[in-house]
Amino acid sequence: MSPKIIKISSARASQLDELREHIPNGHSASYNEMIGALLNIARRAFDLKEEVPGVLVNRIPEGVQIFFEDRPASGLSVEGTLELAKAICTYIDSPVGARIPTHSYDWNFIVEGRGLNVAISVPAKSEPVLFTHDLARDLAGLLESTAKSAPRSTDA
Repeated sequence: MSPKIIKISSARASQLDELREHIPNGHSASYNEMIGALLNIARRAFDLKEEVPGVLVNRIPEGVQIFFEDRPASGLSVEGTLELAKAICTYIDSPVGARIPTHSYDWNFIVEGRGLNVAISVPAKSEPVLFTHDLARDLAGLLESTAKSAPRSTDA
């Protein structure tokens, strides 16, 4: 997905700068991350569906099905999905110089850095999908909540 440039007034930019003080690790939060945090607050306040653009995640009896935009579906067991969510958060939460990629051969996924992004490969040998840190964290939350939900029937 190509970036979209939006313009905001300098007054709103100042308000976003003030908001940094109230976001965990806000001193280094980007505008992208702050807007993501605001969108997540709004999503919870209005009880909107949890989602990550370009990703569809379904709980099925066998585990969790993951569809990255323009790619075939891949799947993980519930345990593998929870491990993927944990690996994403661990990577993001680690200090910049201490971030260690996760190559999980047990669960068949890779989480690593690619420039300023998080690169996620499921299955491990597939081309990685890149996410900003805030979207990767949203993905981890979506994976965890989906893995912990009841499976949806695959019967038509």
